[in-house]
Amino acid sequence: MQTDSRDSTSKGLLRDFDKTAELVRSFVAGRYGEEGAEELYRDARRKYEESIPRIPRISGLRARVLNTFLRITAQEVAVYEAVKGRGGTLAEAWEVCHEAICLRMNGFPKWKRSLFRRFMYSGLVRRVFRRREENKKYMRLGDFEIRY
Repeated sequence: MQTDSRDSTSKGLLRDFDKTAELVRSFVAGRYGEEGAEELYRDARRKYEESIPRIPRISGLRARVLNTFLRITAQEVAVYEAVKGRGGTLAEAWEVCHEAICLRMNGFPKWKRSLFRRFMYSGLVRRVFRRREENKKYMRLGDFEIRY
């Protein structure tokens, strides 16, 4: 039996969403109670699943980083929509999303987080971004374009 690649991609993205939801579950339950947390999870997951076909798939040199960014953004929008649907605010949705990001990052070894932080906030990276911004540079990364 042949599986549609978009179907298998959707299943993988939903597994990833479920993993993050499990990490942040106690935080969400502390805010909304167990029943509220379960309702929020189901609603956010449904909204995320509906958005998956619209998430662009980037190819090229830095595709992995860009695709991760797009996937996480789509998850955060789904959480926002679910929180908003319950009468919540953007700030509430951000608190849930921020906690989820922190918990996911804590899953990486400390040395990797430290190296990543040092690199991203290094003088070199700051100079590169500043120079690109000053030159109003456009950069093609596979089939994705960034304007600084």
